[in-house]
Amino acid sequence: MASIDELVTALDANKQAADELTAQIEASKQLAEELVASAQSLGAGGVVAALQSAKDQVEQAAAQNASTAEQIEQARSAAEAAKHA
Repeated sequence: MASIDELVTALDANKQAADELTAQIEASKQLAEELVASAQSLGAGGVVAALQSAKDQVEQAAAQNASTAEQIEQARSAAEAAKHA
């Protein structure tokens, strides 16, 4: 039978993975921003629009990941509270 401590440990690992994903998403966002700027300087309007769309999607992914990380933290807090109930 699983224990509350095992759940807390699993949630800690999930939170760490979410934090690592946040860093990876941020790197992708920065790359997209650099590419948008480069395309703008070249006057490549169609490319700029497509890259801006990609950047927007990355920003949405970042927001969703932040929400997921917060939910994981709330789940961990609830598990810790269960230990003391």
